[in-house]
Amino acid sequence: MTPGHLIPSPLGDIVSRAEDDLLTALFLADQHRFPSTPFAQRQYTAAPLILQAQEQIAELFTGERRVLAVSFQLRGRSFQPRIGKELTALPYGTVVSYGTIAKSHGFGPGNARSRKRYLCKTP
Repeated sequence: MTPGHLIPSPLGDIVSRAEDDLLTALFLADQHRFPSTPFAQRQYTAAPLILQAQEQIAELFTGERRVLAVSFQLRGRSFQPRIGKELTALPYGTVVSYGTIAKSHGFGPGNARSRKRYLCKTP
């Protein structure tokens, strides 16, 4: 399993993971359904991508940045990467409900929760 790296933020620590020069995970460390993640040893140097993500996340919280410009990979079941791709196209500050996202992909209102679960696990 790929080790996680802690990124400090005003919301609490964010765990990041990267594989093959792609960001594959960003999670709030205390979020519900937090995945099992081994953490890199302190002496382990984070990949340049992780350091870039850390800098950009800090800029998001200070208002200097509105979009993360790191390469990432969306994973999951067939519908999940499609939903993630749709979200990356939303302009900064756009608010959209899980139900609206589910409906835009042809799923009924009862499917909004599974979309929410995926979104909670997506970088």
